Amino acid sequence: DWALLKGEPRLAQAFLAGGIAADNARLAQQTGVHGIDVGSRIELFPGRKDSFAIQDLFAALRLEDRRSA
Repeated sequence: DWALLKGEPRLAQAFLAGGIAADNARLAQQTGVHGIDVGSRIELFPGRKDSFAIQDLFAALRLEDRRSA
């Protein structure tokens, strides 16, 4: 439950990993972490990233940036 992480001061130095894709990237970013690490949820198969999933992920993050500006 990422909500438990919100407000933790050490998150500004941490990366969050595990199950991150376009549908939850904004929530991951909102925890206050320094960065997010994406992997298997944006892969077509192990070692091969899905370019469309990557585009969706960045579109979701850009949307969050516009909302917080």
